Amino acid sequence: MGQPTDRAGAGGGTGPVSIWLLWVGRWHPVVVHLPIGILLVAAALGAYARWRRDERLAASLPFLLFCGAASATLAAVTGWLTASEGEYRGLLLEQHRWLGLATVGAAWLAWGLAVRQPGRSAVLAGTVVLLAVAGHYGGALTHGPNHLWEVFAPRPVAVHPTSPTPRVPGDQELFFGAVVLPLLEAHCVACHGPEQVKGGLRLDGFAALVKGGDSGPVLPSQAADKSELLRRVSLPPDDDDYMPPKGEPLGTNQVALLRWWVAMGARTETRVGELPAPLKPLLTPTRNPHSTIGIR
Repeated sequence: MGQPTDRAGAGGGTGPVSIWLLWVGRWHPVVVHLPIGILLVAAALGAYARWRRDERLAASLPFLLFCGAASATLAAVTGWLTASEGEYRGLLLEQHRWLGLATVGAAWLAWGLAVRQPGRSAVLAGTVVLLAVAGHYGGALTHGPNHLWEVFAPRPVAVHPTSPTPRVPGDQELFFGAVVLPLLEAHCVACHGPEQVKGGLRLDGFAALVKGGDSGPVLPSQAADKSELLRRVSLPPDDDDYMPPKGEPLGTNQVALLRWWVAMGARTETRVGELPAPLKPLLTPTRNPHSTIGIR
């Protein structure tokens, strides 16, 4: 076995996980498609066999269900191992993996019933429903909660009565809370926040930003001008390391403001009023200036 790693725990793990087990978990995106295809074919075959009253077709159902239940078990195991890395967390993860376990149980129950009564397992329909819901939550983890519907209705900029009127942050507001954090939340937190922690990096608070991720700190205290965060957002969009990989990229003005803050030492005490006059026109009205929120 390989040397243990301490990447478990953030995503719900209870202790160090072997590197080899983590490697097995990386096969989850491949394995997870097997039960989907097999169980859907089994459901279609069972329905067709009942409609045609074909006992020969019905006789093949237990074998298909066994393969589907076995592959669903393997998918669940690799999924839990993947979760132990800590890249995903939160309610979506809990919903996805517990629904996955329910699907495994239902698949084995459907197989047991089909062995006794080929083609007559009503549990199979429920298994397919669980499979679809569990798959949906898995997709929501990797593509966002609205990945199924956002293609039909691009998200408008909603104006809520309780929201403050868009305005340029005042000179006395903290630059991190009023400018930096809103930028990170708009462009980065979807992949580096409470629900998903790609690369072990969270960007939803100052302490998390300073801590960095699996590749090390993104704001080196001794070399602020070589910030990995700035490097990533400044790369050409077709570069593999470019951030964000999807969604709206940071504009040139936004990167310039971020670069100034990092060059100033990336401090929470920096005020908006300290911004040099040539850079002040780059400030844009924001609907939700945080001021001190997120400095944690």
